[in-house]
Amino acid sequence: MPANIDNDLSIQSDDMPAMEALEFRGTTYYLVFNEAQLRSIGTGEYGMDQNYMQQADIQLSSDEWVPIGTWDNPFTGTFNGNGFEIAGFTMTDPDAEIIGLFGVAQNAHIYNVILRDCDIASAGRNITGKSVGAIIAIGQGSRSYDNFVYPKEIDYDEIQAHP
Repeated sequence: MPANIDNDLSIQSDDMPAMEALEFRGTTYYLVFNEAQLRSIGTGEYGMDQNYMQQADIQLSSDEWVPIGTWDNPFTGTFNGNGFEIAGFTMTDPDAEIIGLFGVAQNAHIYNVILRDCDIASAGRNITGKSVGAIIAIGQGSRSYDNFVYPKEIDYDEIQAHP
């Protein structure tokens, strides 16, 4: 028996990128194709309790990443990276207390995520007791599996030339 799949385009507000929605066996998944959509998780209609499925490789800009989910508003949904890459994931804020793609997740499922050229080594350097995890920093009752993290290669010659 074929699966019930129904695509529809979500309504877009003036300041938020629209995400397509996929209905699969009674569950709605928002499809993430680009950085703007990834950064919109947890805003507006794209709540922390929704299901998301990455649909393409995403190259992040150099803008500082703000983790998805906080203590006051944890991510409680599902994120399936679908085997696509998120490249250039960077956090450098020296005062960051929670460092990761997902900050605080509670009873969430985060899987099949690939982070390439991940650079979080300098984030939180002014903070003792920070929480660090490239995929998920704090996961209360959450499941995080089949994820891969490839750190950004360090150019030691460049560091020595510009101490």
